[in-house]
Amino acid sequence: MPTLGMFLIFQFNSFITNGISTDMALRLFGWVFLNTFIVPVLVALYMLRTGMISTIHIVNREERWFPYILTGAFYFFTYYMLFARFGLHQALVSIMFGASVAVVVSFVVNFKHKVSIHMVGISGLVGAMFAVDVHYGVPVTPVLILFVFLTGLVGSSRLFLKAHQPKEVFLGFLVGFSCEFLAVLLEWG
Repeated sequence: MPTLGMFLIFQFNSFITNGISTDMALRLFGWVFLNTFIVPVLVALYMLRTGMISTIHIVNREERWFPYILTGAFYFFTYYMLFARFGLHQALVSIMFGASVAVVVSFVVNFKHKVSIHMVGISGLVGAMFAVDVHYGVPVTPVLILFVFLTGLVGSSRLFLKAHQPKEVFLGFLVGFSCEFLAVLLEWG
């Protein structure tokens, strides 16, 4: 989702992405994709192979703590690199910071309740896009409407597949949306 969020921001050709060449944008996408998707997937596959987790879906709440820690570490590392190394606009940095915080909040909530990480991801994207619209005045309404619809589909599918209870889907939505919305709105990071 962080890669998709960054990609979407670049599609609006706003002041947020001014001065970033196509080559630099591709490097950023690659960097974010590597650290927020490829590495966590490889870690999960390794954990599956070694028996640290029972299924790639990590359905047991007790098995989720280590993947959360590793994913959070890679997300914060990516945030740090975007902030310190690439010198990007605050909106892009805040989106990555919000995603990192959402992983940590999901980890903490996981001690008591299972959270739909699918909902954290998709609703985080909605929260980030909404905050970019509200705070920076970048008109993202068509994308926002699409992702609100997709958020409903994701939540419904998690319930339909019996992967989560309604409370877990709602918690996932709340964590993702609020972490991203507040991070971008308040320019955290």
